[in-house]
Amino acid sequence: MPTGPIIKEGFPLIGAMLIIAVVLGFLGHYVIAIISFILALFFVNFFRNPKRVIPQDPDLILSPADGKITYRHYTMGSFLPAFKDSVGFENERHTICIENDRTSVLVTQIAGLLARRIVSWTDLDSVLERGQLYGMIKFGSCTEIYMDKDVELFVEKGQHITGGDTVIGRLRHE
Repeated sequence: MPTGPIIKEGFPLIGAMLIIAVVLGFLGHYVIAIISFILALFFVNFFRNPKRVIPQDPDLILSPADGKITYRHYTMGSFLPAFKDSVGFENERHTICIENDRTSVLVTQIAGLLARRIVSWTDLDSVLERGQLYGMIKFGSCTEIYMDKDVELFVEKGQHITGGDTVIGRLRHE
């Protein structure tokens, strides 16, 4: 599980872009060097692992990912654009069921056209802490969440959310 400010999977890409930028800069190819440096900054931003304030209320369902609301089983698949409706059935995906004594939440990470690699840091029967990182889709893509109908939702279509930080719903008391 990642613990530093940058997720380790990002280091090879960040390092490669910085080396390319330096070499091209020394060779006088300044425009391409600047583009490589900007790509390195993009990779730093994408692979960041910021400190998050994790709400500890056990009734809260937290966002599993950073992104925008759009409404362990691994499946090989295609790499269609992530915005297409059928990607949940055709593209590479990783599904994890997170459960406790009151509910279960099914989270499916779906790779897209550019996001062609899903990384998981958990195994079957892993015990996760609230807000713990359990995986990522390299270069983002789509994450689907399935919850019990006994959850009061707090998010709306188009809303930006952050993983482990945004409360997406609350379990209703019986």
